[in-house]
Amino acid sequence: MTEQKSHKVAKAYGATALHGGVEAANPHRLVQMLMEGALQKMLTARLAMQQGDIANKGQNISWAISIIGGLRDGLDIEKGGDIAANLD
Repeated sequence: MTEQKSHKVAKAYGATALHGGVEAANPHRLVQMLMEGALQKMLTARLAMQQGDIANKGQNISWAISIIGGLRDGLDIEKGGDIAANLD
């Protein structure tokens, strides 16, 4: 299997696993999944930078920023106190 084909297979598997995992996840697991997704997007962007793939780099950085923004929007600073403030 070529590297490109194995990457496509891995992405398809990840999308299927993610979809199934979201349906069964509790709120804490959902946050964990989002954080893992943001980290994965940053890693993919880093690899794209090393390969000179500017478009892919930009897409992945944008996606990571969107995930992090969504996590920040979900913070309740008043109820979450110091923990929420530190996460922010």
